[in-house]
Amino acid sequence: MSRHKRKAAASSEDEDEVECWTASYLPVASGEKRQRRWSSQPNAQVRPRIERALSQRLYLLEKEDLGAEERLFRVLGSTGNAYDVRISRSPSCSCPDAQKGNLCKHQIFVMVRVLKCDRDAPIVHQRALLGVELKSLFHRFDQRRWQPPEVNEATKQAYLEATGRSPRKPGDSKVKVQPDDDNSGECSICFEDIGGAALVRCEVQCRKALHQACFDQWARVAANLTCPNCRAPWPSRGTSQVDSSGVATLEGYLNFAAPQGLSTVRDTSTYADFHDYPRYHHRSSYRRRYRETLPI
Repeated sequence: MSRHKRKAAASSEDEDEVECWTASYLPVASGEKRQRRWSSQPNAQVRPRIERALSQRLYLLEKEDLGAEERLFRVLGSTGNAYDVRISRSPSCSCPDAQKGNLCKHQIFVMVRVLKCDRDAPIVHQRALLGVELKSLFHRFDQRRWQPPEVNEATKQAYLEATGRSPRKPGDSKVKVQPDDDNSGECSICFEDIGGAALVRCEVQCRKALHQACFDQWARVAANLTCPNCRAPWPSRGTSQVDSSGVATLEGYLNFAAPQGLSTVRDTSTYADFHDYPRYHHRSSYRRRYRETLPI
């Protein structure tokens, strides 16, 4: 190959690789058209989501290659729900926040914690990506020297069982029924015999039966609802259940809070809106009172 051809080939390879993960990155000039307008700075709705993505306990559950310009990352959310994050020309997530049209913390988590983009890189908060950017991100990820924050082995096994991919011996059941399933013994709350009363059972971990009335009192005073016996997070009532195969669900999603050691109670301490800040109300009320004292 001649020197000019080698130079042209090297130049072509360089064009196929852009350092879009850096904070100084600017869109490349190419024949591609971005499906959404480029945003140079994250807006007021995105900035707190970036903070949540970096401060809350989020984990990578699984990754799947869907092509040169698309990858699927299954992410374990802060309450243990499993969400599908697709990094493609139009990034998306299956979580409720993204379904409302927002750029969610799970997408940002994948971009920053998994794909290792700089948190200040403009690519992190873009609603649309170019093919050259996707190829560069995925190539760098495939050659990575870092370990993404992944779920523990117990959660991996629970996920494989929930999706029917865990190797099992013939005759094994998905749920190992404990001796406590015979509804005998004492209630872990009142320490009296559990027979002859309405019962509720820990369906996440120990499967211990408890008096329904005792548990209702326990639930009313508990800050973070857990099983009184094994201390596993107790799924919130009305939104959670354990299906017939023993797979825990929350808000319609597979939930792995118990094996990962997460609480199913959502932490909303970082969800305050700017207009909820006392300082804002203080200043607004001060201005209002001041205007009321002015002569008409």
